[in-house]
Amino acid sequence: MSAERLWGGGFEQPLDPIIDRFCESFSFDRRLLLADVASNRAWVEALRDAGALTGDDAARLDAALAGIAAAEITIGGAAPPGRAPAAAAGGGPEDVHTFVEREVERRVGADLAGRLRTGRSRNDLVATDLRLYCREEGAGARRDLAACVAGLAHLAGRAGGLIVPGYTHLRRAQPILLAHQLLAHAARLMRDDERIAEALSRMDVCPLGSGALAGTTVPVDRLQLARRLGFASASANSLDAVSDRDFVADLLYGSALIMIHLSQIAEDLILATAAEFGWLTLPDAVATGSSLMPQKKNPDVLELLRGKAGRVAGRLAGFLTTLKGLPAAYNRDLQEDKEALFDGLDTARGSLQALAVVLRHLQPLPERGLADDAGDMLATDLADYLAGRGLPFAEAHTCAGRAVALARETGTPLASLPLETLRTISPLVGADVFDRLDGPASVARRACAGGTAPQRVAEELARVRAWADAAAGDGKGHP
Repeated sequence: MSAERLWGGGFEQPLDPIIDRFCESFSFDRRLLLADVASNRAWVEALRDAGALTGDDAARLDAALAGIAAAEITIGGAAPPGRAPAAAAGGGPEDVHTFVEREVERRVGADLAGRLRTGRSRNDLVATDLRLYCREEGAGARRDLAACVAGLAHLAGRAGGLIVPGYTHLRRAQPILLAHQLLAHAARLMRDDERIAEALSRMDVCPLGSGALAGTTVPVDRLQLARRLGFASASANSLDAVSDRDFVADLLYGSALIMIHLSQIAEDLILATAAEFGWLTLPDAVATGSSLMPQKKNPDVLELLRGKAGRVAGRLAGFLTTLKGLPAAYNRDLQEDKEALFDGLDTARGSLQALAVVLRHLQPLPERGLADDAGDMLATDLADYLAGRGLPFAEAHTCAGRAVALARETGTPLASLPLETLRTISPLVGADVFDRLDGPASVARRACAGGTAPQRVAEELARVRAWADAAAGDGKGHP
């Protein structure tokens, strides 16, 4: 057996170095080190309780494993002390599981370390490690989401009664409160939190004790083992347990949709901070400059948020393609789950953290809000007025369209058309029509639940703030 392999007793030739480098995973799965130590410690206790280890042997193994964790061996970029990634050095540990077992062997000797694998496979171990890792990272993603929701709520509160154009097809449509738009983005991120929570709930099942695929002969108490690791239950089918990566796909999907939403938020903020729109300032702390044009203040952070969405969506698509057509039980293809997952989660969490900083710095510019006349964005209000006077809405819509055409032809705001002109459109128009052709009044009339009226927006802001406070209180987030 190679010193850096957990197999090879029946092999007569060493692994070709090129194949060795191609197959290794320690260069990236070292992130699972602390999870691997936790899984091994729980397994040692289960073996002891099943009578497969003496109390003394279990204590020595547990101390060795605890020592590995306490040594703070890196789970990130640099190589662990005295070790180099196999991909870089060649002949290094094949994977994180090999590394941990060899470290245990160095502390307690080969005979006792060799008992660590009793009744257990790397297949059920990696499935457990990955769930433990996902549980931690998923909880972190929820904290990051909560911070962004709080940031959007705080910005909405600072925006107050600032009225801006609402757009469809990127064309001015109807006046809305800027806070209404910001809270719409908060709603998206709150749904993202629900998706991550659902994914975490579905993965709350422990595969350890499933062996390679057929289960274990050691009479371990798998439910107790699951509880030791903080899982709600043990997997019901050993074959499914070692090959299930639905939870990876779930988290990648959740990460991809987070990034899609961040891309949409970024686009709205890029527009809102542009001189042509200008409802928000882009402070120096979250902007960059041009190497040629001194006047430029570029929204590079927001553009990167937009661009990275494609990266995470690609990770999801690639991983789903990896899963396609795999036969039952573990296959080495599943090694491809980790780099996709790690990059997807890293990108989503890093992007959320960046957005939270941007949101803290943005400042509303009330002087850039809509004038009271709001131009032809009040056409729907005119149609509603005529419908309220008894005209069928389809006909009222036509009349309002004619009024807009007249306003454009004469270069006059819709609200400034003479009453006599409006009455040529419909004799139902009265002097009170001008009470309707006013931006703040238009916003205030959208008072049905979910609308942009100030009182509805205030209620929604209170709800979103309460959600963010609760998230911070229960550990999901820290707005």
